[in-house]
Amino acid sequence: MIDPSRSIPPEESRRRRVYRLPEEAIRVPRDSGGIYQICLRFPSDYELGLHHVEVNVETASSHILKFLSEVLVLFGGLGLTGVLHTPSQGRHLQFQYAIKSERLDTKRSTFQIEQFLRRSILDATTARAVTQVLRMAFDVAPPVYIGIASRQSLGARLEQHLAGKTGVGERIKKLGLSWRYFEFRCTTLESEAGTKLTDLEKLLQTIFKPQLSER
Repeated sequence: MIDPSRSIPPEESRRRRVYRLPEEAIRVPRDSGGIYQICLRFPSDYELGLHHVEVNVETASSHILKFLSEVLVLFGGLGLTGVLHTPSQGRHLQFQYAIKSERLDTKRSTFQIEQFLRRSILDATTARAVTQVLRMAFDVAPPVYIGIASRQSLGARLEQHLAGKTGVGERIKKLGLSWRYFEFRCTTLESEAGTKLTDLEKLLQTIFKPQLSER
């Protein structure tokens, strides 16, 4: 039987790091590049008010609803804008179709979540049980963005994202999402290897289809 504690070499384990955003961004390595993920982070018990001896169930439920309803925008249908032509070679024979779409309305999903929370969260025990399951689900959910910092440090790259100077930073701002809903997971790479793995970013995006990556 394989010993789980020995399945990951200690040096590799040390390279894998997780940082809450935005407050822990300053701790992200600035002396090395690497591969990183931006992932949704379900609120902690402290943020939900579940750390108190006397739990305000309505407050906890409202915090959960706020988080879930706001991040739903990431899972709606992606919009398309453009013009579609039929394949006729002559322009005067072509049919032209204007295509425009936006993300699906999330109001119905928000209503369903609200109804679920009202039925399920009845006291402190059920509140903690529901949040435990939700937190586990978000912990293993696919990342919403995958990137590789090969010509700069991980910390410098994250700083650009937080400042809105990158595509993902602009998209998060446009969607009205707060950085506190995310965490930064990274693994440092040797500088020699990093410059040779730039194509790996596209491969990982193809596999996991992160919602905030350009595809």
